Amino acid sequence: MAILRYIATLLSKRAEYSTNITDMELVDTAKGTILVAISNKGAGLTSYALDGADRSANGVNREAPVSYGTYYSAPKLEVIACDNDVFKIAITGQQGSLQSALEMSGDGKLNGYGRLFPASQVPSNVVTMETVVIEGTDYLLAGTDGSMMLRLYRMNDNLSLTRMGAAVPGGKFAPDSEHVDIDVVTMGSRTFAYTASSQGNFISIFEVGAGGISYKSGINAHNTIGIAAPRDVEAVQTDNGRFLIVTGGNSDSLTIFRLSSSGGLSLADHVVDSQTTRFDAATAIATVEMEGRVYIFVGGADDGISILTLDGQGRLLLLDVLVDTADMALADVSAIEAKAIGGKIALFVASASETGITQLSYDPGQIGVSRVGTGWLGGTSQDDILVATGSSSHIAGGNGDDILIARSGAVTLHGGGGRDVFVPGHDTRLVTILDFHSGLDRLDLSELAYIRSVQQLKIFPTATGALLVAGEVRIEIRTVNGKSLPMSFFTDDMFKLAHYANDIDYSDLVTPVKPDPGAPSVPSTPNPTPGGYTGPAALPAKPYLGKAIEGTHGSDKLLAPAKGATIKGHGGHDRLIGAGSSRNVLDGGTGSDTLIGGRASDYLFGGSYSDSLIGGSGHDYLNGGDGNDTMIGGGGDDRLLGGAGRNKLFGQSGNDVIIVTGKGGNSILGHDGNDSLRGAGNDTILGGNGHDRIVVKGGANRITGNNGNDLIQVGGGKNVVSGGNGSDTIAGGNGADRVSGGTGDDRMQGRGGHDTLVADDGDDIVYGGTGSDRLSGNNGNDRIFGEDGNDTLNGGNGHDVLGGNGGNDRIQGSDGDDRLFGNDGLDYLVGGNGNDTVLGGDGDDRLNGAPGRDVVDGGSGNDLVSGSSGADLLRGGSGKDLLNGGSGDDTLEGGNGNDTLIGSAGADVFVFHAPPGNGFEHDKIMDFRSGHDVIDLSEITRALVWMDGANFTGSGRAEVRMRNLENCARLLVDVDGDGTTDLAIDIYGGRFSPFDLLY
Repeated sequence: MAILRYIATLLSKRAEYSTNITDMELVDTAKGTILVAISNKGAGLTSYALDGADRSANGVNREAPVSYGTYYSAPKLEVIACDNDVFKIAITGQQGSLQSALEMSGDGKLNGYGRLFPASQVPSNVVTMETVVIEGTDYLLAGTDGSMMLRLYRMNDNLSLTRMGAAVPGGKFAPDSEHVDIDVVTMGSRTFAYTASSQGNFISIFEVGAGGISYKSGINAHNTIGIAAPRDVEAVQTDNGRFLIVTGGNSDSLTIFRLSSSGGLSLADHVVDSQTTRFDAATAIATVEMEGRVYIFVGGADDGISILTLDGQGRLLLLDVLVDTADMALADVSAIEAKAIGGKIALFVASASETGITQLSYDPGQIGVSRVGTGWLGGTSQDDILVATGSSSHIAGGNGDDILIARSGAVTLHGGGGRDVFVPGHDTRLVTILDFHSGLDRLDLSELAYIRSVQQLKIFPTATGALLVAGEVRIEIRTVNGKSLPMSFFTDDMFKLAHYANDIDYSDLVTPVKPDPGAPSVPSTPNPTPGGYTGPAALPAKPYLGKAIEGTHGSDKLLAPAKGATIKGHGGHDRLIGAGSSRNVLDGGTGSDTLIGGRASDYLFGGSYSDSLIGGSGHDYLNGGDGNDTMIGGGGDDRLLGGAGRNKLFGQSGNDVIIVTGKGGNSILGHDGNDSLRGAGNDTILGGNGHDRIVVKGGANRITGNNGNDLIQVGGGKNVVSGGNGSDTIAGGNGADRVSGGTGDDRMQGRGGHDTLVADDGDDIVYGGTGSDRLSGNNGNDRIFGEDGNDTLNGGNGHDVLGGNGGNDRIQGSDGDDRLFGNDGLDYLVGGNGNDTVLGGDGDDRLNGAPGRDVVDGGSGNDLVSGSSGADLLRGGSGKDLLNGGSGDDTLEGGNGNDTLIGSAGADVFVFHAPPGNGFEHDKIMDFRSGHDVIDLSEITRALVWMDGANFTGSGRAEVRMRNLENCARLLVDVDGDGTTDLAIDIYGGRFSPFDLLY
């Protein structure tokens, strides 16, 4: 049995030497083990002699701080052994601190400072260092302030240094990035240095040797592991291999990497501090290797320490947590040192905010084996760690305080004697604990991946223990005394560690329960919006230009003088030309006239017959009168009035207003500018570039908005309308219109008639209006609503919302995560590719989720509900429904009514509710597979009692029993405890086990 004991709080006679300690070192000398500690800022040192793990260390000496130059970082210690049991205590983080060192004798006495490394051979700003022996020669690795360069030196016998090279990791780093910790591992003939850089957010791997140093690889800030601001690196060796432990200061994390023979790192585990641990900010760490097992001691800013170990696969196991008390100094842990002494571990913890060094003793118990295997796996009489892998395993722990881990497959765990810990893993199917002793043994649920609380478990007390369901994992616990484990036995304290390296795809592990989204959030019917339309400039008033120039009743050619004029052509086919730079009033009179304005704001009147009016570059007024006129506004914000006849009107540049009356059949082109175009019916209209307004009251029109955010409103019927590029608003007429939105985020409404509306590219909103419409979304996240009539809707690509509303509608989502609503009527809905939500609403509907993880709900009526491929959630709603899950791990919920459920391929869950009121329901499952599928009765009550084949007791408690019929097993449920059946479920497909139930 592991025991953690508080021994003492070590204090120097001068408090400042025991305050704000930043580093400690345990030094093995010929006379014993000495603890050396250094305090911050002043850098005063103290030494303590150890007398075993269970006795308080004795203070030996203290040394006054030395006055250094610039303070680069919190001082750290590195011990260099010399001849005659003399040690030099080197200090980093202070300017020039490696040029001298504190000398210590084997009894812990501090004998003042002496020379260390010459100033010419080592930088004055070293912030971290590590010594290593390579092929019998001593070397030193050093990192300096604000630099990612790592230097390698050979240490000569006279403590001089020979520089062997330097290396820098590849990539760009934040300013002032530097190495803050180094550890070195020799594997075979190769030696590797691992460093952490908090500011650089980087873990580096270097290879070092007699020939120099080279950078190999690293893990940067873009890692998907979750490490932020790595602080410490600790290389350890166990019976199962070598591992590197990395602490994350900003991620509050511990990360375990398995080391390869080539120095590479492969992720084994990543845990984050939680309410059950104490390593917030992960400020300090120490490790001890004993008998092939590693013990990890880590502390942080949350006032305490956590003790962990590794299993055979490098996964972390929490052994104990110690929280700060008034006797100890564990607040804001700043340094930890640990050493195995006499089968126990002497542990020393310092604080950044409290005075003293807390001495602890940790007895790990009888360390046994650490094994990983499949099939039968046995332990010893000691404290073993056993991990079961493969498809089927049995672990027998034997005597001792064992940790039994079920990592995959179907596993039975037999702890045997001792205080055992049982750890079910997320990749298992069924874990059976055969001999759980609730007073001695412990259940550790940390390895259930996304499960972090008992609130996420389904817990079913049984007569001999309990059954837990965690996602797809089932855990059966059988107690030693054969007694039940109440739900209150299970608490969140069983989730000891928050593992985040689970090697799973969370999106595929379980089928998420999607809530019923209810009716769609339908935006209001589109109203005209300006869409960027600004309108024309004010039209100057018609000028008075003196006495008019009068034509004859013949075909005249009249030119205005330079000052401008009013010209009246009268009868005949006249040609009237205004002044170039002055304003003109041109009136053609009767006849087919040609009127040409100048560059100012002119007024042109065509009169009767077929006239040609050309406005020029000013803000002109053109009135063609009756007849088949041709009008060209030219530049400027012009007003063009067509009158009776089949007219051709061209606004050209400027924000023009074009209005035609009569019986229609006009051709209108707005051209550039924000134009307002009003047709008379049966017109062909092109808005051109700009944000246009196009309105036609009746007839069958052909309209194109072209570029810009256009507003198009048509009356009549059989219109062909295209919005073109831009975010357009289009309203159809009362007939069978064909409307295309074009690119852009369009709003369209068919209104009356059997319309065809195609949204094209963009996030569009489409309404069919009355009539049996065909509505298509194409690309973009569209919102499409059929409204009245038997409509056909297709969402196209994108995450669409489609609502049929009234009528017998056909709705298909196509690609994307779509939401489909049939509402009233006998609807046919297909979700298409993607994770869709399909709701039938009222009526006898046919619903199919199609590929993807879909939610399909029939609503009221006798519905046919299908899931197709993917892990679907199917609900029948009220009525006599038929549900077919298709391939995938589906959840089928028949709802009210006598339903038939078919799971098809996959591990399916069949969910049942209590019948409403005092009713009775009789449902069928047609293809149940025991051990794969599950019958979920938890929605009825969590207090169901399994009666097996016995009769209901009528005692007021909810009970469930089973009858074996000729072709099926029949489940009978007494919901209200009156002794009569309220719900019957016929189960076809093969055998049935009570372990297939959830309640």
